Amino acid sequence: MKLSDLKINESLKVTSINASSDIKHKLNDLGITKGVIITLTGISPLGDPYHIYLRGYRLAIEKSLLSYIDGDKI
Repeated sequence: MKLSDLKINESLKVTSINASSDIKHKLNDLGITKGVIITLTGISPLGDPYHIYLRGYRLAIEKSLLSYIDGDKI
């Protein structure tokens, strides 16, 4: 399942990041790595960015980046 397929207040455990090395590096810098649990907490009124919660902090992330993140729904 892709992170972009989640509904608000649903969570997934990241199993892979299918992106170029530049995008993987950016996501790793944001704390999005294999094994982390991410919860979708909200979507901005215009649909971008998405608001997620991981590792004890909240993050606003571009919708386009969500499609690179695969995981298992929890």
